[in-house]
Amino acid sequence: MSDDQKMEFDWLIVCALQIETSAIASLLNNPKSITIGKSSVVIGQIKTARIALVTTGPGRKRIRQVLPLLLDQIHVSHLLNVGLCGGLSSELSAGALIVPNDIIEEQGPSIQLASPVKDIQESFATVSLLSVIHPLHSRVLKEKAFTDSSAQAVDMEAFFVAEIAQDRKIPLTVIKGVSDDSLTDFPAELMHVTRQDGGVDWSQLVRSILFRPGMIIKLLRLQKSSRLAMKNVSEQVKRLIERCQSNGRTEGTADEHR
Repeated sequence: MSDDQKMEFDWLIVCALQIETSAIASLLNNPKSITIGKSSVVIGQIKTARIALVTTGPGRKRIRQVLPLLLDQIHVSHLLNVGLCGGLSSELSAGALIVPNDIIEEQGPSIQLASPVKDIQESFATVSLLSVIHPLHSRVLKEKAFTDSSAQAVDMEAFFVAEIAQDRKIPLTVIKGVSDDSLTDFPAELMHVTRQDGGVDWSQLVRSILFRPGMIIKLLRLQKSSRLAMKNVSEQVKRLIERCQSNGRTEGTADEHR
């Protein structure tokens, strides 16, 4: 596809999990699912902003597989990575909204983002966000990550989205909601019930619950806090895009510091 044939969007919103995408898709006017390249994409509008919404699946590998190929097919003015994260600092409770201005990869490098403070009116925490390869499912692992990195929250995608945004010279904003605080353990089995496409492997989940019935209580708590977090994230996404659109701009830069 030549450059003059590419579809144009004001915002490409990148989510890792389908639970995240569903919350954002509910914001769109006239949503429609289409295929762009090899990706299933939901397109629509928020106010007059043209939105493309993609679910990459979780983690570094999926971001690097899906996002560059999609960006080869479209023109986009601004990238927005949204979704769930874990709290590493005791100051972040479940449901808290974070807008990182510094994203750290667990091997050491970091990328700084310009935080759209003028466009975000609700209270949020400006934090360092750690992106890891493997989920931190226990408070012990979270405590070690906090000590080692001094980051206040953790996810598995933002740094790798930021790498691509920087390479493509596309402004990036990251908005995350805390699904599990620093003291919350969740069963390690849950790490194996997420499909490669970001959906839930329900048969695997049922088998896990049957094997460990006690985990259902933690699962329900995590589900409740995740819904709260995504409600807060989606409300902020709507405010951000509407405000930027009213001002006739989408701002933000990413500069890597190693």
